[in-house]
Amino acid sequence: MPPTPATYEPGTEPHQHLVGFYETEAYLAGAVARFLLPAFEDDAVAVVIATPAHHELFRAELVERGLRAADVYVALDAADTLAAFTDADGRLDPDRFRTVMGAVVERHRRPGRSLLAYGEMVVLLWEAGDVKGALQLEQLWNDLADTHRFTLLCGYPTTAFADDTDTEAFRAVCDAHGAVLPPERFSSLQDPDERQRAVAVLQQEAVAGANEREALRRKQQELEAALERLTEVDRVRRQFVAMVVHDIRNPTVVISGLLDFLREAWPELDQQEVSEYLTTASRNASKIQRLLDDVLLMSRIESGQFEYEIAAVDLPRTVREAADDVRAATGRAIEVAVPSRLGPALADEGRQAQIVGNLLSNAVKFSAADTTITVTLADLGDRLAVHVRDEGPGIAAADVDKLFRPFSRLPRRDRAQTPGTGLGLFITKALVEGQGGSISVESQPGRGTTFTYTVPAASSSSATLD
Repeated sequence: MPPTPATYEPGTEPHQHLVGFYETEAYLAGAVARFLLPAFEDDAVAVVIATPAHHELFRAELVERGLRAADVYVALDAADTLAAFTDADGRLDPDRFRTVMGAVVERHRRPGRSLLAYGEMVVLLWEAGDVKGALQLEQLWNDLADTHRFTLLCGYPTTAFADDTDTEAFRAVCDAHGAVLPPERFSSLQDPDERQRAVAVLQQEAVAGANEREALRRKQQELEAALERLTEVDRVRRQFVAMVVHDIRNPTVVISGLLDFLREAWPELDQQEVSEYLTTASRNASKIQRLLDDVLLMSRIESGQFEYEIAAVDLPRTVREAADDVRAATGRAIEVAVPSRLGPALADEGRQAQIVGNLLSNAVKFSAADTTITVTLADLGDRLAVHVRDEGPGIAAADVDKLFRPFSRLPRRDRAQTPGTGLGLFITKALVEGQGGSISVESQPGRGTTFTYTVPAASSSSATLD
């Protein structure tokens, strides 16, 4: 907080509202003493609204300057004065403020002169976290100036604006005053060249600080994004554990129950009944095996430890064999259409069969038994494409993004739980992309669904793997 400007004379203006900022208590004491000096020189009155500790500090500074404060210095306690125009909830009452502070100004102002006053009630509000109240009080002082003559200096410690989030509030404080006095470090510089250098340094520090805050903001966003990803990973992990426990427990219970039953009822069962029970147990054991295979495969893919055996592949033959397997297992009508001339693909043959099998199994789940599933191959030049189309109910637009997520199992038309691990399409996408291809889906409710994936052509010299 700098000294009062040499050109200032009490009474030349009906009202001035100044604000200054201090770093040390000693500087504050000297600045307030210099501000009040005209009151001593002109036999006027200075009203100081401060904390008891600051009153002692200010009086000691005045005594050190050889000034007697008994008749000039009117001391008002900041907390008590503030309480005089606030309600029980700590809210400011504008009418009571005008009554209380208007009376103070008129009681102590010398005729024809503007009262000198220093106040730090706003700081009490600020330090209590009531920034809105502090700014409101500054405006009440400005409103009071319409009917009363006084010059008020408000002092704020620079620590009140130490946080980056205080920038807007700091600007609001400055805007509420008619003049903003330079900060403590700047006011100590007397030479104009030194002040210009100081301004340049402050500008550089402001730019550097802004850049650092921006870097911290970006880092915070990165950390928040990482936390969100970890939260999602934890959610998926818990979902995964629950799914595995559920999908293993059910067939395990069936197998255990069948074995117990067979052990007790074996002598009474004929060969056909035993065979049927054993077939059911074997089918449930296969469910467990498929689940474990999917989980292990997913783990290997995500860990980056999965390797492909890439070679030239007769894709039509691979697709037909996969279709034959699904057709034999489900009894569904599956048609395969292949162009007359189609070169080999550059891929892992076993994984290509798995991709086609997964897509066909998915089509079987989501289409009626009396409909036909169609597989069509196409030559795209540097790539080959495989289209798997069903005549099912289609997929809602809101559900398309969920298709390739792990453990995602969309409801069927009958709202029943879709059978399977929920890993099929997730693994399919990973296998397609792992062999340098891409996968997409086209679907409309009521019009069926088509999955399309691509694979590099063996004749393409540009075929590479991700």
